[in-house]
Amino acid sequence: GEEERQPIITCPKCRKSMCYACRVPWHEGLTCAAYTLVLQDEAKAAKLAEELRVDSKFQEYLRAREGKVRACKRCNAQIEKRSGC
Repeated sequence: GEEERQPIITCPKCRKSMCYACRVPWHEGLTCAAYTLVLQDEAKAAKLAEELRVDSKFQEYLRAREGKVRACKRCNAQIEKRSGC
């Protein structure tokens, strides 16, 4: 059978392999479509990790400000009274 051609190019100077279809470093063992899905999953995972990190920091802040931070009666956002009675 005829060998399937892969969209790989290699720099003759540094020998780094690139996918000329995706314009990214070569994704050995993955089709371009599969590589795109992997990148999307990694982006989703990174976004979720960042959301969890931010939520954790916010929870730390709320614990530190206990008694001073309350929910807004109108929109339920967390607010902190800074001055006044």
